[in-house]
Amino acid sequence: MVKYLVGSVLVLLLAAAVVFYMVKRPGVAEKVDAAANVPGGKIEKAEIVKDPNSDMYYLKITDMQLAGGMKQGDTICDANVDIYFPTESDAKLVLKNRNNIAPFLASGLVNRTPTDAMMYETQDEMAKALVDGYAKKFNIKTIKGMIFSSITCGVRQ
Repeated sequence: MVKYLVGSVLVLLLAAAVVFYMVKRPGVAEKVDAAANVPGGKIEKAEIVKDPNSDMYYLKITDMQLAGGMKQGDTICDANVDIYFPTESDAKLVLKNRNNIAPFLASGLVNRTPTDAMMYETQDEMAKALVDGYAKKFNIKTIKGMIFSSITCGVRQ
């Protein structure tokens, strides 16, 4: 029994030494910080609405929070977005994957001030990131357009 106890202690000491060595290696802390500081966000409410002026449907997203990063001083925004589709089935597919929408939109906020984030060019870049990145990743070919119905931005405190 003593052999097993001594063997277990030696294995634990070896594992602890390996972990401490890996953490002390140069660049590990920076890689961890960079991995944790990615654009993100969340959606509070989303619903499918038929456009009364056309045959299209749109995914109405309200109370969406976007963050350009997780550090203090990064840009954060609250937005309401309408994403247009030709059929209801396309809108339902995106509604099922709605939690993946916010990170694609938030990628346009990285290294931007709140004032820059509210400019039309930035919003256009965010929409293109959604159409180009999200649609290609999830093989959705029918996003017809996207409109920010409202957006307000600030700085993470």
